[in-house]
Amino acid sequence: MQIHKLITKNRITQPKNFESVSIDALEIPLCIVDPVNDQVLANNSSFSELWSDLRPPSKPSVLFANQLGELITFTEAVDEGGAAQTHDLVPTNTATPNSLWIIQGSKITHNENYALLLVVLPIQLLNQAYVEYLATGTTKTSVSDRRQFRYLYHQESSLKNLILDSAGEGIYGVDNDGRATFINKTARNILGLEEEDILGKDVHQIIHHHFANGDPYPPEDCAILNAIKDGQAKTVATEVFWRSDNQPIPVEYTATPLDLNDKDRGSVVVFRDISNRLTRESALQDALAEVAKLKERLQSENEYLKNEMREAKNLSSSMIGQSKLMQSLRGQISVVGPTDATVLIMGETGTGKELIAEAIHENSPRREDSLIKVNCGAIPRELFESEFFGHVKGAFSGATANRIGRFELADGGTLFLDEIGELPPELQPKLLRVIQEGEFERIGDVVTRKVNVRIIAATNKNLASLVSKNEFREDLYFRLNVFPIDAPALRNRLEDIPLLLSYFSQSICAKLALPEPHYDDDALRSLTSYSWPGNVRELQNVIERGCIVAKGGRFNFDYSSLETERHEIRALEVPPPINCDYPSTLEDIQRLEHELILQTLRKTGGRVSGLRGAAELLKVKPTTLYSKLKRINT
Repeated sequence: MQIHKLITKNRITQPKNFESVSIDALEIPLCIVDPVNDQVLANNSSFSELWSDLRPPSKPSVLFANQLGELITFTEAVDEGGAAQTHDLVPTNTATPNSLWIIQGSKITHNENYALLLVVLPIQLLNQAYVEYLATGTTKTSVSDRRQFRYLYHQESSLKNLILDSAGEGIYGVDNDGRATFINKTARNILGLEEEDILGKDVHQIIHHHFANGDPYPPEDCAILNAIKDGQAKTVATEVFWRSDNQPIPVEYTATPLDLNDKDRGSVVVFRDISNRLTRESALQDALAEVAKLKERLQSENEYLKNEMREAKNLSSSMIGQSKLMQSLRGQISVVGPTDATVLIMGETGTGKELIAEAIHENSPRREDSLIKVNCGAIPRELFESEFFGHVKGAFSGATANRIGRFELADGGTLFLDEIGELPPELQPKLLRVIQEGEFERIGDVVTRKVNVRIIAATNKNLASLVSKNEFREDLYFRLNVFPIDAPALRNRLEDIPLLLSYFSQSICAKLALPEPHYDDDALRSLTSYSWPGNVRELQNVIERGCIVAKGGRFNFDYSSLETERHEIRALEVPPPINCDYPSTLEDIQRLEHELILQTLRKTGGRVSGLRGAAELLKVKPTTLYSKLKRINT
């Protein structure tokens, strides 16, 4: 309705006496202006609130600054027709500068002078139009706001349609019985309905009759209908409305109660199709999870590769030798490499079991993925499970971040388990499960993860003997022993020593910037006469020592000194094991140190200094270790 009708409705029957009525009695923003003298004569509190803490303009030309042409046109329209409405004028410096405004004017008499009564209505542009001003559900539930709402709700059809159809959200109204009273264009498009399909009908039974899972939606549980009953706005973040083609549409909505008159109450529902948002959120969550997984894997791979780079290679990535044993070994690698079969490499310390694993991996379809190596004998017992399967943050004391395990790191590639005979019995069933089922859980996690990993295991122990002693699971042994390979000892292929001597001499001298020594028949004879209990690793160490001492001259090798050193180490008395969990005396501590040194020397084949020597493994200086050995021997 127009302003003069609003005045009539409020029982102001004589416009000449309008000044006797307080405009504060009306709940919409109003002001009285003198267009001739450019003055705002009066305004109500709702008008003042449009400027928040600022003082409202005192002149129409300031109220509509820089809009003189539109203001004159509007004023003339009111003067000629008695009332007019425009969307072209925008009040300046208000608290809502981006709003769409509806300005309505009526010609009145104020203090016996010609004046205009202006209604200034802020309508948020497009999406904000109905949502912010009419149905927020939290701040727009006062009687005052409902009166303003009712004023807009009862405007003439053209104004109401302008407001409703400009909104980007779906909007519809229901009466006290839940029947539709209006529906805007956006709502019709989302729901696939025409006005005749819903107006005057039970909205709940048309679009809100079932939950997303297909269960019936009882009307008594409907938030929209309950908003009408209890007079409280309801907001629902995720639910479904049903289209005309019976397809569910995920929506979020706000139902705001509306006092239609003194007896009847309805509700306005503002809703939004959130299908795209849910799809984006789901895709984002998947992408973030994938990024986190890749980041975690990349960090672990980076850490692993850094550790690999720090370690000097003991053996070449090439398998040196032309003996029958080496030719047979290459044949086995070429047969099993292209398959995904589990391989068990058996052989003495220093025979190059890791090299064999690398060669198998390089001959497999997994060569483009990682070969992850784990030395089972170097992992503390309490960290075995975390090392293999990883852990989540907070799984145990010191777990300050998620950690990916070796199995997950090797996903798609190959996992080399060196010294598999050192695997604790309690971890053997879990390893068997991963080999059989390809799945595991991180420590502290309930998520079962699947991996596709090829297993290559190596040992210098007799696993069959360990099985007979119940120190190794028989079923795990059978799983690992699918394709056994024996790494030949150097004493069984002495004819390969000249090739190994040439290769190691060149690589060592290049690394240490030394001139290559000269080798005569006596040196070769001495090298091939020794039994090499430390195998190729011991040979490499001897050649390195000889290259340093020779300084480009003649290479000398006296294996009798090695046998004497080895005999002295073996002659050391091994004390009985301590039968207590913790040492209780200084003597116990000395005995523990004694045992640790001897066990380490056995692992290194008696080598004290140099790469992979006992001093390096024990993290002490070689001179310190030599002095400790002397004390033990005395």
